[in-house]
Amino acid sequence: MHMAMKSIVPAPRLIHGLTSTLLACAVLTGCAPRDVPGNNTAIDAGTTALTPGARPVTVGEGGAGLNACIARGRVVNLAPNGQPYLVVRAAPFTEAMEIARLSKGAELFVCTRSIDQRWRGVVIPPLDNPGADCGVMTPVATVQPYDGPCRSGWIPSAFLELGAG
Repeated sequence: MHMAMKSIVPAPRLIHGLTSTLLACAVLTGCAPRDVPGNNTAIDAGTTALTPGARPVTVGEGGAGLNACIARGRVVNLAPNGQPYLVVRAAPFTEAMEIARLSKGAELFVCTRSIDQRWRGVVIPPLDNPGADCGVMTPVATVQPYDGPCRSGWIPSAFLELGAG
């Protein structure tokens, strides 16, 4: 009887182990949808790479008691023998769409920053009227996307020199 016990005890463990393994394989291979958005198996090699969309510049982050954009700034650090302009992007990513180009010394309003602080959300006065306030020199009640008369976008923080608001 002692012998029979030893031969019976390992069998349930073996069956349980096999059942668990087969169940895991079935779940991992047979239950995943094949042709739904976001499923990597549905992407073919000819698909165009995804790029980030536009992210609006927000104003009012300093609170209702401060101007909509909290500082002024100007473009600096352009390479003397490199690109003669700074690209303004639609979102705080190098891959985001180019929406404008700024030359060294261009003045702008600094309104926000990216989470990693590598990008600044700016509002750009028109070249023919660099003194325009673009609607950001007065407070706004809440944090909101900029919706004023001037262009807005994102520039790398390394190319910005901050000044007083």
